Amino acid sequence: SEEFGDEKRLFFDCEDCLENAILTNPKCRSGVIDALKISKPNYVVLKKLFLRFYGEDAIKNLMEFGKLIDQIKLYLAQLKFCETCKKKLERLKSLADDPVKFYYAFDELKVCNACANQNVKALGELYNILQSSHIIKEAIKTENAKEFYDKLFPARLVPSLITSEIGRVPPSTKKLEEYRNNDVRVEIYASKGRPDNFYFVRYPEFSLDSRQLKLLQEAFKIICDARLSETRHSEVRKEIKKIAEEFLISNAKGKLSETERQMLINIILRHTIGYGVLEPLLGDEMLQDIYVDSGSRLVHLVHSRYGECLTNIMLSNADIEKLATRLRATSGRPFDASSPILHTELQDFGVRVAAITEPSTYRGIGFAFRRRKSTPWTLPEFIKHDMINPLAAGLMSFFLDGNASILIVGPRGSGKTSFLTSLILEIPQNNRIIVIEDTPEVPIDALREIGYKIEHLRTEAFAKGYELSAEDALRTSLRLGESILILGEVRGPEAKALFEAMRIGAVGNVVMGTIHGSGPYDVWDRITNDLGVPSTSFKATDIIVTTGIVRHGNETLRHRRVLSITEVRKNWRDEPIFFDIAKYDRTRDALVFNDLKKSETIAKIAAMKGFSIKGAIADINARTYVKEKLLKASKTYPEILHSRHIVAANSAFIRLSSEKNFKKKFDEWFKEYQSALQ
Repeated sequence: SEEFGDEKRLFFDCEDCLENAILTNPKCRSGVIDALKISKPNYVVLKKLFLRFYGEDAIKNLMEFGKLIDQIKLYLAQLKFCETCKKKLERLKSLADDPVKFYYAFDELKVCNACANQNVKALGELYNILQSSHIIKEAIKTENAKEFYDKLFPARLVPSLITSEIGRVPPSTKKLEEYRNNDVRVEIYASKGRPDNFYFVRYPEFSLDSRQLKLLQEAFKIICDARLSETRHSEVRKEIKKIAEEFLISNAKGKLSETERQMLINIILRHTIGYGVLEPLLGDEMLQDIYVDSGSRLVHLVHSRYGECLTNIMLSNADIEKLATRLRATSGRPFDASSPILHTELQDFGVRVAAITEPSTYRGIGFAFRRRKSTPWTLPEFIKHDMINPLAAGLMSFFLDGNASILIVGPRGSGKTSFLTSLILEIPQNNRIIVIEDTPEVPIDALREIGYKIEHLRTEAFAKGYELSAEDALRTSLRLGESILILGEVRGPEAKALFEAMRIGAVGNVVMGTIHGSGPYDVWDRITNDLGVPSTSFKATDIIVTTGIVRHGNETLRHRRVLSITEVRKNWRDEPIFFDIAKYDRTRDALVFNDLKKSETIAKIAAMKGFSIKGAIADINARTYVKEKLLKASKTYPEILHSRHIVAANSAFIRLSSEKNFKKKFDEWFKEYQSALQ
């Protein structure tokens, strides 16, 4: 038996049984009835060619069936027939496990007067029991025996590939939206009595007829027995697809349409080389986070439009173990009691995964899947989503051009890494960049495709192995020549080396990193007290950008925002002095700026560039103009906010920014650029 939340299922593995795995079969029914005497499940599941799910109505009828069988056998044991009538008694006993057949045989029973008189009480009581039985009454009404048993024991057929529980009945609440996600249908419902919504998935696996189910199971067995020649995930997928396609073409005998065949192939791939019932969720671009809590198995998620949602998916233990094995294999990292935490990425879906198991959990395995955008985030896209405003974007671009050292801080899920990526796109492509990460979160390949020169160093996560330690990776990067340095996350001994390098000018370029924290002071406290970085070294940080998640009023939707752009002043000894260049105002849902002329960082960069303060602010405003121009154009051409167009616009800015009529020149270039795109 296995429990799914409040539900309990009683499983019967009938693979090696020669009988049909169905409750219309008396032998099969008898075994299940015996098991129900010691177990009270919500579902009975018979597994053979496919899974037959019997729910509460079927179990109730089965229990009555068992009770009736016991009563029949009890009365049969009391009957005393003569030698002539004994054969009739033996026939009745042979039918005892099928009360319906027994009833018809008993109704036609004719014995001698002596046997009738001797057993009149037992025969009469048994006849009354049969006549009053709900089962017998229904049988009398139904002429077709098969139709009667199908009605008495209604079953839901599910491919044996699926062991998880998928709810089939949607909530009886308002449907908010419906859309297709590849071969599944997604329906979003309002929840009743809860602040979250309900994400309901309709899988094609549950709409298959018996012919399609049989083909699916046979194809699956052939694939399991096949000796695959490939080892790479993408190549294995192609090989399995080819085997499935060839099998279905040769065995369906022309009875499958192209659409049906492709549907079966997708199902096979999903449950062999894919991620099972979770795969459609991983492929849904509307989902931001997917969670499976340890000990719970209920899948819940965060939708980009509808916030927190429950789902109709309850993973089985088998699927959870299978998922853990797949992540272990694809990441090449250990994941067991000795290494209970795993961080990896599913590159096919652009999803980051964090998995945790015992002894770090009280019970079972938990997963968190976080979506990474398929294309790198850009500053204009963040403007469009109200995370920042155009002036803040222009200011950050100015800081990067001035080789400022920048820390991005915030809680988990606040968009730190995404914001870091958007800032990389503000760096001219002639620079060499070194990125250091333990889990690949910065979209390196996408950045290289648009012309960036990036050295990507991998550091150890939790298990000591072939990766560099974060500290060693940092020290190595400082020997790899003059480069811009990006540290995925500052959290250990590498912090000391990083800030020391920044302080003595060993890097000599832009340095950026992310760190968990709630604000500038909290980060200073953590870096100096927890990570052991001297306050004098912390002063090497120029700008701290704080990201966060806000909710408006009592709504459940969460919004990512930049909460402050803060500079670290240099004239202090023990306690840090910060200056908020911009701070988020919740009442206005916007960043509010202080006087930019008061910023020491702007003044420092202005001096380095040979600008006056007025000239520096004009440069910031020119960069702001570029972002606003792109944003305006996105109303008719949304893709203009994608990374390659942002890089092209930034390159044009560098070429044209020294021109007297910059705005006019840029407008002319942008008009030509848009025409070329069309």
